[in-house]
Amino acid sequence: MNTRHGHRDDGLKSTLSTTQLLLYGVGTMVGAGIYVLVGKIAGTSGYLAPWSFLLAAILAGFTGLSYSELSSNYPFSAGEAHYIDKAFRKKWLATLTGGMVVLSGVVSAGVLINGFEGYFDFFFDMPSWAVICGVLILMTLIAIVGIDFSVNTIVIITLLEIVGLVFVILMSKSDTSLPLSDLMKEMTDFKLDSFGPMFIGAFLAFYAYIGFEDLVNISEEAKDPARSMRIAILGSLAISTILYILVSVASLSLMTPADLAASDAPFADLLASRGPGYQGFISVIGLVAIINGALVQLIMASRVIFGLARSGKLPSVLGTVNKKFNTPVYATLLIAGIILLLALSFDLVYMAVFASFVLILVFALVNLAAVRLKSQLSGPYPTWVNWAGFFLCLLFLVLKIVSFWNG
Repeated sequence: MNTRHGHRDDGLKSTLSTTQLLLYGVGTMVGAGIYVLVGKIAGTSGYLAPWSFLLAAILAGFTGLSYSELSSNYPFSAGEAHYIDKAFRKKWLATLTGGMVVLSGVVSAGVLINGFEGYFDFFFDMPSWAVICGVLILMTLIAIVGIDFSVNTIVIITLLEIVGLVFVILMSKSDTSLPLSDLMKEMTDFKLDSFGPMFIGAFLAFYAYIGFEDLVNISEEAKDPARSMRIAILGSLAISTILYILVSVASLSLMTPADLAASDAPFADLLASRGPGYQGFISVIGLVAIINGALVQLIMASRVIFGLARSGKLPSVLGTVNKKFNTPVYATLLIAGIILLLALSFDLVYMAVFASFVLILVFALVNLAAVRLKSQLSGPYPTWVNWAGFFLCLLFLVLKIVSFWNG
């Protein structure tokens, strides 16, 4: 038995460095948010889309501080469920929390695989079901082979994603349809009736931050979780926020919000005037970015299932580790099957909103858990930070419910 941080060694190996974890977090957020949903957010918030990203970042940031505290002190698979169990001592609530995390992950992966098809169509005309099945099989094989191989794949793709985003930003500086002065005027034209769409856009933009919380579910595979988790969670949030705001500004300088909203592959359409070579370049990066985001969600959800099974909350077979690959193969196959069902059945935007709603509920519980466990945590943040995260989560949920009720 390995007593590192009180962890019982059930086959998962501690091999991940701080850099790997940081890029893992950036990879899932960037792939999830900007390559798929930038157009949909612009369609909701209009020229205030960058502000929607900033509001979403504030919500994610406060919760990220709670996550960094908890994951540094309790580096376990099924992290959120473990925090809730330790804070409230209610097995049903811990199991429900773990289930919501898994649900948000598989729905998120379903969104991404749907988004994959929009970029894939630039190269090949194939039935959507064939594209979805093919990419999911590839992701499942990568996830099964091993965590080091999976994370190294994610790190390489993440670097390509960042290159693609920087490329879009640079292109916008040399070829804009809207002068910068006019764009800035549109982006700062706050009216009373603009705040509703901006907050609704922030709720959708929050989906772009799904990813930093995935890190806690591979924290027991980190070499030094006490140090690495804080750097990885907060660093990936900061990097992603800067990229999101710059790219949303660049996108709005090249296309109108309506045109962005109508696009299934927004970055490819942004560069259409530059020629098919530019479209092809960004479409390739879009494809691998989306695979990256979905792969992270698959790994995260399988680790939550593994952790829940290991603690007796799910059938024990899902808590076993393959001796050859040192990965939870049965849990991975189960999650892959659920993702396939969702990707073939539901609309992209509705799934993204649903995933955001479920995850904000989880975030609210995690912030409360940090409050309850404060005396046991070694983190440097005052309790008001955790309370702020909790109340921001409630505010976003109330605003979304009100907007839904009003149609």
